[in-house]
Amino acid sequence: MRSNDVAAAAVQELADLLAISGGDPYRVRSYEKAARSIARFAQDLDGLDRKGLMEIPAAGAHIADKLLELRKMGRMTRLEELRAQVPAGLRALLGVPGWGPSARIRCMSSWGSRRCRSCWPRCTTSGCAT
Repeated sequence: MRSNDVAAAAVQELADLLAISGGDPYRVRSYEKAARSIARFAQDLDGLDRKGLMEIPAAGAHIADKLLELRKMGRMTRLEELRAQVPAGLRALLGVPGWGPSARIRCMSSWGSRRCRSCWPRCTTSGCAT
């Protein structure tokens, strides 16, 4: 797997968890745009310094710093903090295709973690069926 794919997945997860936890919508969109740009970026991120990372479309200094942290430490501190804040059951729903953060939150609040994971096909983006 390319380092770009790993970095894009981490930034997208950061955006998802930030949205679920009620973070700033502007920042969420910024992370989502950056994740898409990172995934499409032709150059491998491993060979880029901070200035080179800032040349990725939609990735400014803040994203570049996160990417450097990921490369140097193998993790992002903010991502780890959000993982600790968001319940595991809700994080498990991140992999459900077509579900945004608000649909996950609605399902969790209606059904609870365990039941939501087992019944998600009956749920729609407008809420959970009973």
